[in-house]
Amino acid sequence: MAGVSDVTVCNLALGHLKKNRIQSLGEGGENATACNDFYDQVVEEVLSEHEWSCATKQVKLARLSETPISGYSYKYELPADFLEMRKVYEGYEWERHGNEILTDAESCTIKYTGRVLESRMDRLLIGAIGFKLAWYMALRLTGKKAVKDDMGEQYLYTIGLAMGSDAVTSSGEDSFAGSKLWANEGR
Repeated sequence: MAGVSDVTVCNLALGHLKKNRIQSLGEGGENATACNDFYDQVVEEVLSEHEWSCATKQVKLARLSETPISGYSYKYELPADFLEMRKVYEGYEWERHGNEILTDAESCTIKYTGRVLESRMDRLLIGAIGFKLAWYMALRLTGKKAVKDDMGEQYLYTIGLAMGSDAVTSSGEDSFAGSKLWANEGR
């Protein structure tokens, strides 16, 4: 969505909590501080919960020169924006160690969820992030557990809509059934 930024999403969350808007994350004050404390964590959690079409990337990894100690032949560096592994295309066993993949494959191509700019995110995904951010900030900014609980319920409803919409509008695979939230609900 054009024109959407971290401040836009923070103001969406603050609006849910009936709090004053911010102009920047660095401005100080209780609202901006709460946004700063939770924003990155919330975005990374939400992006990791599902194989979002806007955040799904594919890349051939750069092989590192040093040989792994653990019995594998090769070591590859994960991308800087890496959040969640979705698939390793070569048919070899592999292990993740920090920001590296260890394998016996001579080359390594992966499909992963990566961090993306807010302007690339779908409106329902932005809405879900806004509710989750409000959920995380609610007790600090309002002091009311009922508001926190309501934001949590709104998040769960909105993330379900966003995942369903993304699954229907993305490639033809049923990525909704493989999402972490769907799997955690026992469906």
